[in-house]
Amino acid sequence: METKSLGYDPILWNFELPLSAMYYPVGFPLEILTNSHGVLTAAEASWGKVPQHFDEPAARILVGVLEGRSTECPPPPVVRGRSHLITSAADPENFATCDLRAGYAFCWMTRVAVENTAYFRDHFLEAMGFTLVRYLYTTPLHAACVEFNGQGVLLCGNSGAGKSSLAFACAQRGWTFISDDATSIVRKQPGNRVIGNPRQMRLRESAMDLFPEFTGWPVTARGSGKPSIEIPTEDLPDMRTAWQTAIQHVVFLHRIGSTRPALKTIPGSEARKWFESELCYGEEEVREAQRSSLHQLLTTAEIHQLHYSDLDGAVDQLEAMVEQYAEPRPTPALL
Repeated sequence: METKSLGYDPILWNFELPLSAMYYPVGFPLEILTNSHGVLTAAEASWGKVPQHFDEPAARILVGVLEGRSTECPPPPVVRGRSHLITSAADPENFATCDLRAGYAFCWMTRVAVENTAYFRDHFLEAMGFTLVRYLYTTPLHAACVEFNGQGVLLCGNSGAGKSSLAFACAQRGWTFISDDATSIVRKQPGNRVIGNPRQMRLRESAMDLFPEFTGWPVTARGSGKPSIEIPTEDLPDMRTAWQTAIQHVVFLHRIGSTRPALKTIPGSEARKWFESELCYGEEEVREAQRSSLHQLLTTAEIHQLHYSDLDGAVDQLEAMVEQYAEPRPTPALL
């Protein structure tokens, strides 16, 4: 697991990282160099089945792993940033620094931290990988994504709004599944196309009450503190999946008590304000490019709010919405 540098090297500048592998979070190349097979095992769990979609220079993450003084998993890290730099520090032995502009990050971890795979993936590996890719190439959308009759639908809302559960309920009804929570606009692509990761989905532990077929599936204690069921969609052979889709509808979820599901149109300015609140880091030039891609997406999509209490009624409303906009629109009369 561990290698040692030769000669005087008090800050481990020349520490050897003999293991390397290439991965493709949301389709973009990311090279990982490390001295720990456990790091590559974690990366394989996160991105091992994601193919390359884009030919861009690879971002790089270097992860050095040392034995460490503690046998306990570290606490969640404190994250701070300025300009093109982000630092994430859990304790003196577990920390990371990202240089967003250079597409580069390095991280020092203890063996016990890496062995707590959920902790390492959530707080360090995926956090660094997705942060680099988003800064360089994409605009993140805190939304699930599904497709019906060729029309892409973003399911938006704060944590607990039911995005993942509703996305899976749609997939059960024959919709195409794109992403359960993290969807991205590719900034270099024109129009309203987004990309996700349909190879896996995560549902909260409470989803077993909604979907009894997952009873008995292992529950992972995520580093974020939210236990979840991690489901490879290849284990669900009837589920249709796709990596990308064009968005025609943006739907904000509002789950309320017993009532009939209903859709209402909301202003695009409200949607844009909500999405832009997620763009919380990076240099102004990059954030402006992300805002521009959001504007392009939202000016071509229909924007709604869905009030619902049960999943079947919500899917019914969404299908009616898609079918309505799939109908040919009347040709304006000539003057």
